[in-house]
Parts: sequence; C-alpha cells; structure tokens
Amino acid sequence: MDATWAPSGEHAAALAEAIGAAGLARLVQHYGGMRIRIHTDPRPESDLAERLGPEVYSRLQAIYAGEEIDIPRLRSEQAAARAARVQALRAKGWTGNEIARAEGLTLRQVRRLLAQEAPPVVQMDLFG
Repeated sequence: MDATWAPSGEHAAALAEAIGAAGLARLVQHYGGMRIRIHTDPRPESDLAERLGPEVYSRLQAIYAGEEIDIPRLRSEQAAARAARVQALRAKGWTGNEIARAEGLTLRQVRRLLAQEAPPVVQMDLFG
C-alpha cells in the first residue's frame, strides 16, 4: 500500500492527522471497513499494536482510548482513481480494448466506467 495515500472525508483526515498518513495506510490495510475498539489501557502485545507498530499504536491509543472507531475503506479511493485513469486514457484516444488491457479490466467494466462520464464543462458564449 502506498504510504502517500491521501484520505478523503473528515473521519479519515482526522485519523491521518492523529497517526500520520503511513499509520493510516497500515490501519486501512489491516482493518479497513471494520469498527475496532481501542482499549483504555495500552496493550502493546495486541494484534493492533503489532500490525501498526509501537509508535503509531501509542498515538492511536492516546487519542482514541476507550472508543470504538470506524476504519475507512480504501476501495472507494481506488475505484475513483481507476475511473479517472480510464477517462484520461479515453481522452487520449485509446480504444476500450487498449484501456481494458492497460488497467486489467474487462471491456464491459471499461464501458461501464466510461458511461459514468463527468458532466460537460459549461462555457460562456463569447459570440452571442
């Protein structure tokens, strides 16, 4: 997982501020989409501590001790990035098959993503 991943949403941004982008990336990698309880007393031998590392775990525990927190999922971020890449490749004149091959998708998936095009840019009529 890329440690430079930038989360979207207020909750993910708050977690990233608390434990850093790299810490959030590890948290999402192991617990994405889950709700986890942060113990009130530090438990360095816990699975959470082992997966996050002692520094990230202690920051998480210091801020969220005694709380249940929802861990964001990366899937929506990846899907948005993939859709943007597919749109960009189409704008460069790539065929559906070329895009599918480059992105590891089926032609049907490419067509579905292309059907979700962004709304057209509205321009002022300069000659009217």
